[in-house]
Amino acid sequence: MFSVWARGSVWTQTMVRTAMRWSSSSAPPPPPPTSPPTPTTSIDSIPQTAAGDASRDPVSAGGGASPGGAVPERKRFYRSVTVSAAPATAPAPGFVIKLDDRQLRTPARSLLVLPTKALAVGVAGEWDSQRPTIKPHLMPLTALSNTATDPHRQRDRNQRVEDLLRFLATDTVCCRTPDPAAFQEMQSTHWDPLVHWFTKRFGVELNVSEDLFGGVHPEATTDRMRDVLKNMNEWTFTGLETATLTAKSMVIAAALGGGYIDANQATICAHLEEEFQTERWGKVEWGHGMRHADTRMTLAAAGLFMRLATENARLL
Repeated sequence: MFSVWARGSVWTQTMVRTAMRWSSSSAPPPPPPTSPPTPTTSIDSIPQTAAGDASRDPVSAGGGASPGGAVPERKRFYRSVTVSAAPATAPAPGFVIKLDDRQLRTPARSLLVLPTKALAVGVAGEWDSQRPTIKPHLMPLTALSNTATDPHRQRDRNQRVEDLLRFLATDTVCCRTPDPAAFQEMQSTHWDPLVHWFTKRFGVELNVSEDLFGGVHPEATTDRMRDVLKNMNEWTFTGLETATLTAKSMVIAAALGGGYIDANQATICAHLEEEFQTERWGKVEWGHGMRHADTRMTLAAAGLFMRLATENARLL
């Protein structure tokens, strides 16, 4: 069962608590404890987070979830954050976010219309938690929503699909190391269930190999997954793309989006060799710890995004 609670992720727990609080009440979120200055900054001019091109992490590009992004902070310029149904003039049905009386827009000036109320509450919670300054790197749901709304800022969808298929061709979970024996056993324990789930879920075959560059999957597998990716809605595709680029594995990303594993399990599977080495030789806290925390937060954001953006909480 997919868990939106990634252990150790303060951001995820805060967002879930906020969503639960808002969902149980029709009242608008409470105002910040101290009155901010009168809004004078345009919503369009603040450094909202959004992706650059698809070769970069859609969460961290332009100041997303990655803590390494250096995006200038600005003082919070709004008092209230509310969620409402999209107006009849919106490009699609859904929900919009209002900062005071102004509708939130993407960096490309498009009206941000969220497909589900659950996702709208999550995005609104990010904006409501920004005090006293706006911290774009703590707003990954906003970044992913901007990316899904402004796909023209990305490369052609067909090219993005082919990029993800290249990850599948050399997928982490399909490229095995035969020795030492303890690591081989660790790979089987963590990765074999993912391979089994993926092949059953999509009706394909995966070739698991000890070759340096992995095995060659059947052509029918590539064709099937190409169709799956092309027919996927932009919201789910954006989350899957983010998780794939982060984990370096479409299998891990799909299992996360499909609810088979949670963000903590996905992080372990993505860094399995590192996990094996640290069990033997110890962990460098400021190296391994920070890298794992960054991966876990990005995967938690992508997984939560896919779940909140779809009514039935499934990958497809």
